[in-house]
Amino acid sequence: MVSLGIALPAKAQELHGRDPILKLTYTLTVDGSLFGIFENCQGMGSLSSIEKSTVVGPSGIAIVEKSPGAFEYAEVECSRGVTSNMDTWNWRQMLLTAGSSYRKQVTITMNNLQQIPVAQWSLVDAWPAAVLLTMDTSSGQPRETEVILLVAKSITRTQ
Repeated sequence: MVSLGIALPAKAQELHGRDPILKLTYTLTVDGSLFGIFENCQGMGSLSSIEKSTVVGPSGIAIVEKSPGAFEYAEVECSRGVTSNMDTWNWRQMLLTAGSSYRKQVTITMNNLQQIPVAQWSLVDAWPAAVLLTMDTSSGQPRETEVILLVAKSITRTQ
């Protein structure tokens, strides 16, 4: 096995050769400055509603045709363990006090175990629709988790 220069748990060492994205981290950059490192980010993308219409086929049988309807960008949810950093809460508070300056340019970078970028998304005019404190019990050990829900005018995968 190739040495990474860091100590890996036994299970991680076992899986390292088979799973290129063993433990991801997500770096958020807001308006060009490092905003935070998150354990999970999901929802980067877009979706369309499905419009259905019924037409009569050549044999007189009703056929349901589907076509793309309204387009929207998905909501992006990022989470991490609670830290003393107040940036997510301060940004959310700006919605109440700062007019339109709460919209920010956000870059989300997915990093692999060696912290090498694997993928990257650009969110244009993003803002926090929610900042929540939740209890994560997925690991069997409950822990407080900070969740930020981002919405944007557009989301583009850039890498």
